Amino acid sequence: MFIHKKELLRPVRVQEPNPRWGQLILEQYAGADSEATALATYLTQRFNTNIPEIRDLLEDIGTEEISHWEMVAELARQHGIVIKMRDATGNEWSSKYTDVTGNIITDLYSDIAAELRARDLYFHLVNVVEDPGSRDTLMFLGNREEAHAASFARALESVKGTIELPREWFKHPYVNSSPGTYRQFLDMYAPVQAPPPLTYPPQYPFLYPFQYPPQEVGGQP
Repeated sequence: MFIHKKELLRPVRVQEPNPRWGQLILEQYAGADSEATALATYLTQRFNTNIPEIRDLLEDIGTEEISHWEMVAELARQHGIVIKMRDATGNEWSSKYTDVTGNIITDLYSDIAAELRARDLYFHLVNVVEDPGSRDTLMFLGNREEAHAASFARALESVKGTIELPREWFKHPYVNSSPGTYRQFLDMYAPVQAPPPLTYPPQYPFLYPFQYPPQEVGGQP
């Protein structure tokens, strides 16, 4: 069960309200890589693992994402924006943004990437939004996303060795789909002698890219 504490995880104090900045911040409220997506993803993934430590981690981080969601909403509200389940461009949030496969290793890899994408978006907003109070909140949230990614990475390392795969699965050969050297590639497309000026009738032979007329082989043209 969830218990709501009537205070934010960290105070949000906008000093210079600007609706344009508030609209941009909504991307982290209900965008593809938003807090809404994160909390829905992690709190759903937790039901698909029987590893107590991993389930507890997903519950804790998913719950913290709810608090981040609150902070983002309050930040946008103080900039004068009406809060709806929409991103910065007005698109409605969709559950298709969540990533739940049922394989905890696959999900943890995805979670690490999702946290780093969210971190990068927060830091991008820091470079756009000029209000000092907003930047404080955005920096805090971006750093928390990085901390979550590190936690998921540690969890992944702890769980990877618990699943036994047939030894032959690790013997996949490397497929070299580009044989030869890069030097050979460059030589193949090296500049060639330009064709002669166009005349009529054509002047032969012109050796590019084939030889004309055909060379004689065994006395026959």
